[in-house]
Amino acid sequence: MAKNTSAVACDDRIDILGIAVTSGDPTAIINELDHGIAERRPTRVAFLNTNLATVASTDPDTRQALSSFIVLNDGAGVSLARKVLHGKGFAHNLNGTDFIPLFLDMTTHDLRIYLLGSAPDVLSQATRVIGERWPRHSVVGAKDGYWPRAADDEIANSVAASEPDIVLVAMGNPLQEQWIAKHVPQVCPCAVGVGAWFDFLTGKFRRAPRWIRAARMEWAYRLSLEPRRLWRRYLVGNTQFLARILTDRQRRRLIEVRALCGIRYANSMLKRSLDVTLSAAALLFLSPVLGGIAIWVRISSPGPVIYRQLRSGRYSRPFEILKFRTMFEEAGNIEANIRQATRSDPRITPVGRLLRRTSLDELPQLFNVLKGDMSLVGPRPHAVAHDAAFAQILPEYPKRFAVKPGISGLAQINGSRGETADAAAIARRLDYDLAYVRTASPAVDVAILAKTVVEVVGSRTAY
Repeated sequence: MAKNTSAVACDDRIDILGIAVTSGDPTAIINELDHGIAERRPTRVAFLNTNLATVASTDPDTRQALSSFIVLNDGAGVSLARKVLHGKGFAHNLNGTDFIPLFLDMTTHDLRIYLLGSAPDVLSQATRVIGERWPRHSVVGAKDGYWPRAADDEIANSVAASEPDIVLVAMGNPLQEQWIAKHVPQVCPCAVGVGAWFDFLTGKFRRAPRWIRAARMEWAYRLSLEPRRLWRRYLVGNTQFLARILTDRQRRRLIEVRALCGIRYANSMLKRSLDVTLSAAALLFLSPVLGGIAIWVRISSPGPVIYRQLRSGRYSRPFEILKFRTMFEEAGNIEANIRQATRSDPRITPVGRLLRRTSLDELPQLFNVLKGDMSLVGPRPHAVAHDAAFAQILPEYPKRFAVKPGISGLAQINGSRGETADAAAIARRLDYDLAYVRTASPAVDVAILAKTVVEVVGSRTAY
């Protein structure tokens, strides 16, 4: 799925049932949409009401599609959801019925608009009303929402031929969002899912009185006008939505409790005692291996036996990690701080390649464990420069510093070792790291240490 490249001015992005909802001032959002249109940036806009949120919570494809959208909050239900989950509601009700006219009033562009969806008679009336109410904009094309699925590409080509600046899509949830996700930016640079706005614009549906809208009770007004058609959506659907919100709140609280328990253990005297006992025993047992590797490294290439590098420990405090040197001395001193090792990396010595593949180069970190900078199990520490770069990409990245870094961790036993070549690899490793922070316990540590041996023997991702 293409990522939305427009930069919307907002207070925050709020998670509602796994959907990132933009919280911001409508004027600021309109200004940023204007910038996106001027620069022809791909921009997809959706309005999250309780119906769309319920659909997306049970349909992974719709939820994934919305990840590429600017999602604005629509209605009292979504505002209540934010209050339940995050402590306060949304300051503005950014429903499409009010936002689209405001946008057409305030935009600095004379827009070429394509209308897509709704019934044929409503569409023709909407074309006329837009021309009368906003004469500086041009409706360059219109197509009702009644066509066979096989004609989808033909319709898209017809829309593209009109060269619109923006397409207003009125197919209802989630069809309009799916169409937008599929066809922006190939067909048009900007598209907005407007739901029933054409019906309200033409007077087919009546708006609630202003005082009812101010109270965010328009849904109740619409239900009173069309109880037969809307009772399932508003009574059953809203009840399901509220149930999902309450379930999500309980899930979040449970995660918080588990995380607190995990952090308490990870920073406890019990874990420290296990670290000291097991690392001391390992050093004693492996001392002949350590000695042999040290001699091998020393005679294989010029340079020190032990390589030292600054890493970030608990609470992001820097410490000096110890490893057997696996690179030629010049390459290690100059480049290793800024560039990760890669497959067939010419900086790595022949001996170093074997040590890295078997993770034997990490054995000196047992001394880091004894000193208290590291633990046997925890998130693997990265170079300080890499930590700073990863934190820019992933806002939750600093949470991994709530515990000590480890020689091995949940990511490593699940195959997430070696180079983090892209954002997806970093995110995948972070997911494992945060899962460990939440669930750390003696049993988890023992299981990870046991599986580490198996992973090291069979791994092809460390180099």
